[in-house]
Amino acid sequence: MSPHPYTPAEDTFLLEDSISGLGEMERAADIGCSTGYITSALLKKAAEVVSIDIDPEALAAARERLSHEYGRTHLIQAWGLTAIRDGGVFDVVASNPPYLPDEDVDDATIFGGPTGVETSVAILAQASTRLRRGGLVLMVASTLADLERLEDEACRLGFRIGVKGSWKGFFEEVKSLIFIFGSDSHVYY
Repeated sequence: MSPHPYTPAEDTFLLEDSISGLGEMERAADIGCSTGYITSALLKKAAEVVSIDIDPEALAAARERLSHEYGRTHLIQAWGLTAIRDGGVFDVVASNPPYLPDEDVDDATIFGGPTGVETSVAILAQASTRLRRGGLVLMVASTLADLERLEDEACRLGFRIGVKGSWKGFFEEVKSLIFIFGSDSHVYY
């Protein structure tokens, strides 16, 4: 676990832009909510948001940021959607997961497994049993990670995939991906 909650950065703002283009919805989830920045963006579109993080310090920061939204937000300490029952619970799941391939640095806020997509694939697998048909997952990913594997796994789980936006850094491109659940499984851009 990281010694500090993840601070909003370019990848967070890219995900926020993708959320701003959505219509109204009943219920959304923010996986790895950290300080609650993405939860705030989801609350502009959703009647209710479940915000989940494994880090108690991150949840404390989110609680402070979201204190004015009492009754519309639910903060849960868990890994991914493991604390949520199966069924068509959510319209949208948003996540800025750790997405870089592992290195020798022990920082779970940025490193998402040996190929960089293991955390993202796990979130998609959990979302596939908790999204309504036609529901969406919005997630960021890096071109430094194994995006082909992410696409293959997403299709296997019943998602169609698209790119909502991107940000080019010095060494990588970060993409805001949209995964549509329960439609014909093919990739479109």
